[in-house]
Amino acid sequence: GAAGLHFAQPTVALKDTDKLFASFAHRPIIACSDEGESMYDLPIASDSVLLFGTERDGILPSTKQRADSICAIPMQDGVSSMNLATSVSAILFGHRRKGSCAEV
Repeated sequence: GAAGLHFAQPTVALKDTDKLFASFAHRPIIACSDEGESMYDLPIASDSVLLFGTERDGILPSTKQRADSICAIPMQDGVSSMNLATSVSAILFGHRRKGSCAEV
């Protein structure tokens, strides 16, 4: 689905969230979840770390609590979710379009 985007953008998959948060302690950490501030209103700095959960379960509550902010994609009534690739694309495109995200 990403057509090689994982080679252009740094990505990390860790089960140890303590290690994750320690490695990015100097950067803003934004959890992407349905329970957050609209992606249209939340500024995302170019050095932000974006956390996305699984399509089935989303982000763990303990991970959301440790994030600096939570970003949500506004959903139309009756739509409960979208797949992970679509969510990542929507947030990256939306913030790049607003100019609040650095060039990829």
